[in-house]
Amino acid sequence: MTKGGTQDTGWLTVPEWAHVRQINVFRREQDTSPLPPTGAPANFHVLARGVLTLGEGDYRLRLTADDHYQLWLNGVYTGQGPAPAYPERYPYLTYPLTGGQTVTVALHLYYQGLINRVWNSGDGRFGLWAEIVDSNGEGCPIDWRYQRCTAYSGTPVGYDTQFLEDFDARQYPEGWEQPDFDDSAWGRLIPALWADYHLIPQETEPLWEGERLPTEIHPIPGGLLLDFGRELAGTLHLNASGHAGQSVLLRFGEELNWKGRVRYELRCNCRYQERWTLNEGGKHFTPIRLQGVPLCGGAVPGWDGGVEPLRQRAASSHGGRVMHPPLPHR
Repeated sequence: MTKGGTQDTGWLTVPEWAHVRQINVFRREQDTSPLPPTGAPANFHVLARGVLTLGEGDYRLRLTADDHYQLWLNGVYTGQGPAPAYPERYPYLTYPLTGGQTVTVALHLYYQGLINRVWNSGDGRFGLWAEIVDSNGEGCPIDWRYQRCTAYSGTPVGYDTQFLEDFDARQYPEGWEQPDFDDSAWGRLIPALWADYHLIPQETEPLWEGERLPTEIHPIPGGLLLDFGRELAGTLHLNASGHAGQSVLLRFGEELNWKGRVRYELRCNCRYQERWTLNEGGKHFTPIRLQGVPLCGGAVPGWDGGVEPLRQRAASSHGGRVMHPPLPHR
């Protein structure tokens, strides 16, 4: 990596991005003139894996991506980032690694493609920057492979601030983040020759994640109502079993309506209703979503015949779980 926040050219992207145009999305607040097209797809998900064998000693993984990544190390969820930023000062995070082992770095990469004030996107920039260095600062080559993930779909909500995440487990390569997963048929990342980033260490702490179980679970006709007892921004984790193509409807909200159900049509112009389509048999665990939802309650108002809710590991009845930022003491 070049020093002092200067331009770094070690970025990688997918071959599908070779003809995408990078643009400047800066404008005055009331300027409604159209921006030039980028040719980039929106709501674009990619799974990437890098495997390497480290000698004895201590190592560091320096990592960032545009727009966003979630990281697993040797199959264990480790974190996400970076903090939203512009290319002129683009942050990376550092993760410690222990040598004397083969390390699998698994990343869920995401390009949103919308222009909003949530993060910097819609500019045609999608890529990954990663380096593993030893205690002397010497780099270790990483063999990267990737596959586009088509399990996610959905329309924008709010004021084009995020996409709903309808999830089709039949299109998701289960276990892709594990070291023993066979990625030999996956493609290879290519250099992002357009990369114009100036990298800096992230100046803020990474997103803290914790777990909170529902305070109450109420049966409703054909489903469940999960009450978390307070306002949270997070992700519902739920297990269920069923057959391929059967689905579970998920609704999220901050309050109840007059019928005592989750008011999933929020007052902020968001309609948080999503569909989870199951794969065949067994337990199905909803992956950590890329964009959290605000909720006090989550509803599972209905599932197809034969679908059964199951206990979530380390959770109480039926396995509702939410990941959220740290909670202040009352």
